[in-house]
Amino acid sequence: MIFALIVSFICLVYSTASVADDVASLRSTIEYLSSSGSRLAGYPGSAQAADYVERRLQSLGLQTHRDTFSVVVPVDLGGRLQWGDESVELHALWPNAARTATLPPEGVRASAIWGGRGDWADYNGMEVAGRVVVLDFAGGDNWLKAAALGARAVVFVAPELATTGQALAKYSQAPLDVPRFWLERSAGEQLRRRLAAGPVDVALWSRTDWLERPAWNIWAEMTGVDPDLRDEKVLLHAYYDAPSVVPA
Repeated sequence: MIFALIVSFICLVYSTASVADDVASLRSTIEYLSSSGSRLAGYPGSAQAADYVERRLQSLGLQTHRDTFSVVVPVDLGGRLQWGDESVELHALWPNAARTATLPPEGVRASAIWGGRGDWADYNGMEVAGRVVVLDFAGGDNWLKAAALGARAVVFVAPELATTGQALAKYSQAPLDVPRFWLERSAGEQLRRRLAAGPVDVALWSRTDWLERPAWNIWAEMTGVDPDLRDEKVLLHAYYDAPSVVPA
């Protein structure tokens, strides 16, 4: 879906015949938009993308306009996961309704277990209540089983390829008191191998706040060349920002 939106944006930016078939320029646009970090509205990557859109429209000789408004978004202020001498970055998932992945200032210390894809059978012989459950992100909405069993928190190990379907299964419309996190694949695989021998004591720190941030609509007008139709309006609309179940 995100790629389709980006392509729609490209069709808007490269609307002149002289550059419509310039594959190198199209590739450059995609690479830029996908390399600036999270483009969730209110995050720095979204602001960079807005500036990029405005510059490209202006490069076509168009006069641009910018509408500014405010959005309230979950801003990940940072998180860490530590076991033994290892300390790695932890990213919060989208809040459970209003409940963010914020932990107490002193952090949470608990035993962690490997739950695989999170099926009921994966917990045979394990105590789940009060523990940090580490799961394969590809397990769909099986994380709800860990929540039902009383998990203190859930940590997802990034897969080789995260799909939209997997991401959609991680949203919750209920304010479940189960903070959830994303762990990059290399660190996650290291932790998974450690957990293969049994539970491991871990410590987690994280804070996410709902904050008001600026966002923008950027628009421009291009006059048509047909004398009979040039005064009629055709609206082309595309997103330059992008949602993510892992806001940061």
